[in-house]
Amino acid sequence: AKGGETRGLVKFCTGIMQKYDCGTRGKLLAKAGEALLEFYEVMETESRRMSFESRQRLVTSMVNHVVLYKAAGGHLVHKHHGAVHMALKAGTSGNPKCVATYEDEHENGVIARIGIHVHGATFAKSVFERLELQNPERKVRKILE
Repeated sequence: AKGGETRGLVKFCTGIMQKYDCGTRGKLLAKAGEALLEFYEVMETESRRMSFESRQRLVTSMVNHVVLYKAAGGHLVHKHHGAVHMALKAGTSGNPKCVATYEDEHENGVIARIGIHVHGATFAKSVFERLELQNPERKVRKILE
């Protein structure tokens, strides 16, 4: 599942982990799921222009999700980092549910194409170096500096 498709899955898995004893890790994951569900709920109930209180709830729920997910042993990826920034920028960009993610999807495609051509031993370094070369703004800055 990807993007919005995961909402139902998060709700289902969170419910399962709340209902059954899944140990310490399961309890942390259930709490992380609750925080993510609160994030979704704030987005769904708010208009494009969010109140300060709603933006605060958005940031708090996303930070709680990331911290609890990491504490449960989850592997944090760029999407986690980006989600915190998305919540922080809700004051200027508006409700995240109203913001297009085309640029993010485009970058995912670029990374996938790069990933095919790099060696496993240098994967992260190679991907980030080549991704930098794909961004014309960064190339110009490097030349000017």
